[in-house]
Amino acid sequence: MRRIVQPGLPVPERIQWVAAAGRAFSFTLEAGLPLIEAARRGFAAEGFAGGTLNIKGGALGPFAFVMPALSSTGENAAFYSETFRPPGVTRLKTGTMTFGERDGAPFFHCHALWREAGGRAGGGHILPEEAVLAEPFVVEAFGIDGAIFTAELDPETNFKLFGPVPSAPVPGQPAAPSRCGCGRTRILRARWKRSAVNNGSRVQKSMAASAASSARALRMAALSNPLRLKWLSVRV
Repeated sequence: MRRIVQPGLPVPERIQWVAAAGRAFSFTLEAGLPLIEAARRGFAAEGFAGGTLNIKGGALGPFAFVMPALSSTGENAAFYSETFRPPGVTRLKTGTMTFGERDGAPFFHCHALWREAGGRAGGGHILPEEAVLAEPFVVEAFGIDGAIFTAELDPETNFKLFGPVPSAPVPGQPAAPSRCGCGRTRILRARWKRSAVNNGSRVQKSMAASAASSARALRMAALSNPLRLKWLSVRV
């Protein structure tokens, strides 16, 4: 048996969560904008700095993505593939985005399934800096108030990963549920226990399939209980 072993010590608390407030809404992403800026504007217009998006269609071009891959340096248990940039317009089928901040600037983590201009079906991790809306499309959103998704160095995996962090209250402002007309909610991060696998081939196949499966799993989790589960990050 072979195990996928993370480079750092395992974090004892496998589920981390933050109490916050949230509200569901929808908005239209504006054509011609980078996806990250279009998402930022949509959340900001409703008074939020971050949250989640459910994508059920739409088109991107230019468009770039990566897939899970084995690490070539040993600094991580797994890493990313080379960057793929399919020509033309790529049609999204489904996707889930977590929107927050990294290094003090807006950032997102988005897994999706799509079909490229040449007809090839694909899935993977959309690169925030290289995805532009080819046309406007509507997304379902859930804005978070009282907490923010922040990318910080995770000592277990040696990646900068999104995690829920409480937002500092604004002096003189009401509590989060009253401020945004939101209901109370919780955002969480759940870590899988380390997985045993038979051989390297199985590891690689598992990683290659993870983009599609995690996109489905995240979307199903968010939709299964929209008032309580707004974000789920899983990793081996």
